[in-house]
Amino acid sequence: MNKQGMAEYIVAIFQNCETYYKEHLADFGSVLPHVFASEAINGPMKAEFEVNAQSEIFNKYCRLIQHLWKSGDEEVRNAVDVTILESISDNSLMWEAFGENNSFEFKKYINDELLTKNIAMSHVDRLKGKTEEVDSYSEKEIQIVKSGTDAVRSAYPVLEAHFGEVSCPFQSHMNSSAISTSELIWILKNMMKWIY
Repeated sequence: MNKQGMAEYIVAIFQNCETYYKEHLADFGSVLPHVFASEAINGPMKAEFEVNAQSEIFNKYCRLIQHLWKSGDEEVRNAVDVTILESISDNSLMWEAFGENNSFEFKKYINDELLTKNIAMSHVDRLKGKTEEVDSYSEKEIQIVKSGTDAVRSAYPVLEAHFGEVSCPFQSHMNSSAISTSELIWILKNMMKWIY
């Protein structure tokens, strides 16, 4: 993926970047990957982290960055290393959360190569977090996240069709925000049993 592909991919995932993309092209004539990444990823990702460090949107940024690193050409990877990752590492809590949302392969690259070769990041802590792989979003997941669809509500018609109206004990909570933690845990455990 080249710098143009990078910008188009970011706009496809985060459609709210489309206006900035057009302004960027009007101002500079072509995509400047470091400038574009800073405006389209760094600022919004930091703002999202400050609101909710465990949000699906923050996770979406993490997966996007991993995809750019994995699929990008040398110029795109340089923007990921120098502009995006350096910025994230400036905030130790955000850096830690970022590590929780990326693959072992990406963390290994960051820990073993980037942190040892990039002098600007030599003081940065190694990424820890999960050791299992975190895959990039599938196209279906991207569409669900873009649409803002509530997973429980969107699963309800399928569950209702399969189990019938009476067999869904969480039906009474579908329009209620007053669910206790224990009820939510029970609902999720039982949903997994019913789905699988």
